[in-house]
Formats: sequence, structure tokens, C-alpha cells
Amino acid sequence: MKTLKIFNLIFCLSLTICTLAQKNDLLLTNSQSLSENRYEDIEGSPFLFKEWQQGIIYPRNEQAPLEKVQLNYNRQTKSFEVKKGNKFVALDETWYNKVEVLTDTEEKWLFETGLLPKKKQLFDRLIHQGEGFRIVEVFHTSIITTEKERYAETIEEKSFSNKSNYFLWKMGKRS
Repeated sequence: MKTLKIFNLIFCLSLTICTLAQKNDLLLTNSQSLSENRYEDIEGSPFLFKEWQQGIIYPRNEQAPLEKVQLNYNRQTKSFEVKKGNKFVALDETWYNKVEVLTDTEEKWLFETGLLPKKKQLFDRLIHQGEGFRIVEVFHTSIITTEKERYAETIEEKSFSNKSNYFLWKMGKRS
């Protein structure tokens, strides 16, 4: 009887540990799956970084962060995309509010939601936070369509036009 109680205790503890270890990964699986080839007919890329970067994703509910995640920021969707093996998922901002990206140049870029009042659910880059002010970089892209004449036919070509804007927020107001 005593051996059975010890076995049950060990089983319950190991089950609890496994559940907690997988909980953060489960949140990523709730995100939207994406096709790797969805931009193949558009010249250029909407992604901020040329290659996938290593990063840390921080959950809103104070759980342990997801470390060493392969990710990239998509300027078209204004969200992070995470590479899990051969799958690509869009990070759900309702679960995560902070992402730290370690760039190829060993620089750390910090992205957070809620940096700008009208963009509470979108990730923007926090460049600097001081006493009563912050400097924020906002990334975006647009798709430019051009038509070219070629042998009695018109060919439509699309390309990404990537830009960023900088904002200085002082005492809750944009400068």
C-alpha cells in the first residue's frame, strides 16, 4: 500500500512537470499556421531581417519565456512569425507582449506591444526609454504594382516597399 502511494506521488509529480514544460509551446500552437511560399509572386520581402533570427518571446501571464526561438518580423502583417521545424506560425499578440531579437550583429532589439496608445496590440521596436519619454520605431510595408509592356502583353509586377517611422513619446504625447 505504501509503495502504491509513493508510485502515485511520483507519477503525479512527473505528469505535472511535463505539463508545465509544454505549456508555453502549446501557446505557440494556438497561433495561425502560414505558408512559406505566400509571397513568391511579389519581389522583395516583407520581413525585417534577411534571415531568421534567434529570439526570446515573453508571455503576458508571467510564465517562463520561450528562449532560442527562430523568428522574424513581418512588416506586412505587423506581427512576428516563428519558425518551428518546417512550420511557420504567426505569433498571437494576445498571448505575448514582448519579444527580444538577437540580430546577426549581436545587437539586441526589443519589441513590445502597447508602446503607442493607438497600437496597443501591435509590436513596435523600443529604441530607448528614459524618464518620461520613449523613442519608438514603427515598421510597415506596402505592395507596389507596376505594369510593363512586353511583346504585345502587359505584365503586372508587384514588389514590397519597406519603410519605418520614428516617434518620440513624451508624457504620453507624440512629438
